Amino acid sequence: MQVYPGLDLGKYAGIRENVPEEAQESRHDLLSSMTHFFHDKAFFETLRDEVLQPLFANVPDDGIRAWTAGVAAATDAYSLAILLLEDTARRNVSVPIHIVASDEDESVRAGRFPRTIEADVSQERLSRFFIDKGTHYRACKDLRALVLFSDNNPLQDPPFTQLDLIICRDLLINLERPVRDRVLRQFHDGLRPGGALLLGAADPPPSLSDLFKMRNPTAQLYSALAGAGQRNRAMPLASRDQTAPDRVSEVPPATMPGLTQAAAADQLAPPGILVDAAGKIIQMSPGAGRFILPSGDVLTMPLVKVLRPELRAGFGPALDKARESGLPILSQPENVALEGHTHGIALHILPDISDDATGGQAMVIFIDAGPSPDDRRNDLAELMAAAGIGMLSLDTHMRIRVFTPPAADLFAITETDTGRLITDVTSRLVYDTLDKDARQVLRDLIPVETEVQCQLGRSYLLRIHPDRRTDGSIAGVVLSFVDISPARRIESDLRESQQNYQTLFDSIDEGFAIIKVLFQNDIPVNYRFIKVNSAFERQTGLANAQGKTARDMVPHLERYWPQRYGKVAISGEPERFEAPSDVMGRYFDVYAFPVGQKGAHMVGILFRDVSARKEAEQQRQLLTDELSHRVKNTLAVVQALARQPGSPQMTVEQYRDRFIGRIQALGHAHDQLLQTHWKSADLATLARKALAPYRVEGRRDVDISGPEVVLTPKQGLGLALILHELATNASTYGALSVEGGTLGMTWELTSVGTAQMVHLIWHENGGPPVEPAHDPGFGMRLIKQACTYELDGNVELLPLATGYHAEISFPMDRTGHG
Repeated sequence: MQVYPGLDLGKYAGIRENVPEEAQESRHDLLSSMTHFFHDKAFFETLRDEVLQPLFANVPDDGIRAWTAGVAAATDAYSLAILLLEDTARRNVSVPIHIVASDEDESVRAGRFPRTIEADVSQERLSRFFIDKGTHYRACKDLRALVLFSDNNPLQDPPFTQLDLIICRDLLINLERPVRDRVLRQFHDGLRPGGALLLGAADPPPSLSDLFKMRNPTAQLYSALAGAGQRNRAMPLASRDQTAPDRVSEVPPATMPGLTQAAAADQLAPPGILVDAAGKIIQMSPGAGRFILPSGDVLTMPLVKVLRPELRAGFGPALDKARESGLPILSQPENVALEGHTHGIALHILPDISDDATGGQAMVIFIDAGPSPDDRRNDLAELMAAAGIGMLSLDTHMRIRVFTPPAADLFAITETDTGRLITDVTSRLVYDTLDKDARQVLRDLIPVETEVQCQLGRSYLLRIHPDRRTDGSIAGVVLSFVDISPARRIESDLRESQQNYQTLFDSIDEGFAIIKVLFQNDIPVNYRFIKVNSAFERQTGLANAQGKTARDMVPHLERYWPQRYGKVAISGEPERFEAPSDVMGRYFDVYAFPVGQKGAHMVGILFRDVSARKEAEQQRQLLTDELSHRVKNTLAVVQALARQPGSPQMTVEQYRDRFIGRIQALGHAHDQLLQTHWKSADLATLARKALAPYRVEGRRDVDISGPEVVLTPKQGLGLALILHELATNASTYGALSVEGGTLGMTWELTSVGTAQMVHLIWHENGGPPVEPAHDPGFGMRLIKQACTYELDGNVELLPLATGYHAEISFPMDRTGHG
């Protein structure tokens, strides 16, 4: 009015109707402008102590609802949100919170504030609720999520009903009494019974004592009284004939000041649509047309048919829920494309709004919760930058739009490069087809994903995908770069480790397997080979075992094998043991240990086939037992030899030599048996060693011949003593005692039934005449005893005129045991 001196209110109202800029300016003049956080310390102490603390003691089921009404800036709303978040954290509770605010500044709607807020916000709150962007601060997402922005008119229906708190500072002081009372009635209608109304210090106290009760006069804090007053439902709605009354010409001049203020405030009202019980449109506010699609006479159609598609899915269920519960419902914001930008639109549905509640009418209010497309892109860029992800947005001409610091490092770009072609900047990527691939994605709308390297040696996962607007149009392409260098290093180290493990796994001589024990009724009955090394087949004789069960490979495997491994799997304790598998014909030394988590029944097995060792141990034990037996027998023979008296003509030296010779014969037999580990003795070898001392070099006086005959240790010892006695006698009295005498020893094998007999002939020729002995000496007795007891055979001694003759027969033992 000050810029139009001398103009009456009626003419000024006409100017407002026809000059949009004047309406906008008058709106700013009308609303309170609180631009500082926590403006008026006493005010926010009252809010915290006398409003929020009692409210948290009895939180409504639908959460906490608040409205900062008639304020041109959103700092009060954000200050309230900070107090609420601090209280929920302190109480460790989760409470739904909705705060409706007004602010035309898009930066504030997006939660961006100048660095001057440092003067009003403590360092602790800055760190907790704001992100330092260098040139400005950005409210954190948890804080921004609590505040919905809407152009709400205090003279119209509030954005919510059942509000717990309305903050309206220094607005009522600017209104005439009739308009002020109208605003207070709207506040009362919006508050729950007992809900708090907090006014500014300059505002006059409410004159409607039937609507509000004073709680703190100093702080201008009031409570809404239950059931008082009548709800004022005034809302500028277009009728079905779409004609609006000429309010200026029909209003008496006396009421013009208040109505002119009301007309200015009308423009703050959120757009809304009134529907009947069938969901058909009854009335619309002028701004509601943005949210429907033209389709003939929309005022005769159900709202759901003409509502924008993005809002249809949530509208029906929300309307039904509001009518069933009789309570207002606030839907989640949906992204809606309006005038080339994306807006988050929430539906606030108030049921039974008509005076006749049986009419089933409902008011659908549209609340713009933001943000704009640029906000969303910036949010995405900030999120990706925080995660260390490079993001580069290009328009349809491949010009740079938005990028994150990690992407700037890859392309050596700064803010001044925005708008430049991507091909005009220096890329540190080893990737020559970036422009070609980006244009292909823009043409085909099919994302491309590839791995690229940078000149510094780092690896990145590059994904190029179309940048779609909410209306389906393509704004360009977005390139995202995820640094996968640590993952590649880990993969390389893992591959090297696996290779080293596999090399070790396959190079060890021991067999190794990882098995899964299979249970039936909690009893281990089988096991499956999950992994085996190359030595597994050598140690077991089982090929291609991996993936198969033990009983697949060895159907009749002994039961104690799965039982032993099942014990390890259940107890979790390793175990070492040796056990035979008669079915496999092997003996194993096994170390079994649990693998993986308990309950997985996985067991690792390190084992070796020790069958040869076990056989050697058994043979060694057998040899030990045999040696003990043979030593005892040999000592018995030595004792028997020692007890035999010599002949009267024998000197001591002769007796000694004869005794030592017999002991040496036993020693030679032992030597041969030891060469075969006391398993056998070869008859030909035994004969040559026994007769070797009596052969004269260059003469064929001793002839030995016969087929191969393997003697048992017992037979070898006995035959050694026999040959020693015969040879000693031949060298002393027989053919070997004179020059020209000869000795022949031959044998042959004959079959008697199923047995084979060895028939040995000893024949001397050319020696002194042999006289039959009337009293056989010890040597002859020894020969007969050894033949009977050691060879299990018989001997015939014949003193012939041509020389001494002996024939010995004994069975050949095929078992190899003496």
